[in-house]
Amino acid sequence: MRQITLTFLGEPRTEEAKHAHETPWTMTAPLVILSFFAVTFGWVGIPEHFPVLGPLVHNNWFHVFVGSTLIEHPKAVEFSWTPLLTSFAVALGGLGLGYFAYRNIKSVSDDKLQIGFLKDKYYFDEIYDFLFVKPAYWFAETFVYKWMDKGLIDGILHLFGPGTQGIGSFIRNKFDLPFINRFLGDGSADVTYWFGGKLRAVQTGRVQQYLMLALVTFVVIGAALFFFVLA
Repeated sequence: MRQITLTFLGEPRTEEAKHAHETPWTMTAPLVILSFFAVTFGWVGIPEHFPVLGPLVHNNWFHVFVGSTLIEHPKAVEFSWTPLLTSFAVALGGLGLGYFAYRNIKSVSDDKLQIGFLKDKYYFDEIYDFLFVKPAYWFAETFVYKWMDKGLIDGILHLFGPGTQGIGSFIRNKFDLPFINRFLGDGSADVTYWFGGKLRAVQTGRVQQYLMLALVTFVVIGAALFFFVLA
């Protein structure tokens, strides 16, 4: 009754509740279907002598169905007013007591009848945080980050760092600088520069001289082909 009173009865207690709107049919239709079965499914197994509803059912078909599956058909329990009236008294008394207890409560904070154990949801969040969240944080921060990452992996990298740095310095000083840079790089540049200086004297700018040089080159190549290939 506390849920019914705080949710549906009285004035809205929060700003969100004041502006609440009706749910769409896609949410209402399943609830209507469930409510139908919630009301009618309780009729299953109503005895024949039950007031008002018993004559409508005629016979306890559920008792007959279950009894037919057993070796010996059990006898139906005779109707008694005692459990019926007791159930009504407990149900109506609980609803009435809950209504009178919560009818004047304007907000959840005004609910002085809440039990701490129930209000805090059986301390499920605290237990979950203690058993799972905090150990996970400790494992990630202490074991994985501090021990494995910084201690083990970084330690291995720092162990190999000076060695690889020494090898790199040796290759750079003994192979890269003298051979790659100086011999191949600077050496090829020096040779090209030397040949360019020597050939610069041939570049006179005279077309006749270029034609004569081309003719001589052609004759030399032709003679070489004749004597070494065709002969």
